[in-house]
Amino acid sequence: MKKQFLLKTIFLFILSVSLFTACKKKDKNRPDGTSISYVVNGTSKAVTGEKNIYAVINKSNNTLTVTSKLTSTSENVTFVIPNFSGKAEYTIPANAHAQYTNGVVPASNDYIATSGSVTITEYENDKVSGSFHFYSMNSQDAYKNITEGSFTAKVSQE
Repeated sequence: MKKQFLLKTIFLFILSVSLFTACKKKDKNRPDGTSISYVVNGTSKAVTGEKNIYAVINKSNNTLTVTSKLTSTSENVTFVIPNFSGKAEYTIPANAHAQYTNGVVPASNDYIATSGSVTITEYENDKVSGSFHFYSMNSQDAYKNITEGSFTAKVSQE
């Protein structure tokens, strides 16, 4: 009788441990296949997790927006592709827009791309991947050269 009770107790313990570990809440900062990396004037930057890089496609005007943020430094890269048509190279500024921001304020921290490109290499309903590079300037004619950019983001639809 004691042996049966002990076996049942061990079985219930193992079952409850496996249930609790299988039902973990998803951590949006955890690497999940979403990532972005790039080089700003020679300094490498990278971030992972869907909380830090995300993409939205607006179906009403067919615009893809990809945004990343490095919370520790308040830096972000955003690119917008109006008339998005899937896998292709989108030149800046003719077919895409990009911006690098280094800090929240003032506006001189916003560097608007004047040339470059965004290349979409993979696009499915819920995922977009590609590469990018652009040359950008702020309102005081300071520049940021963004090179070696690559990204993978989950896509939500509006």
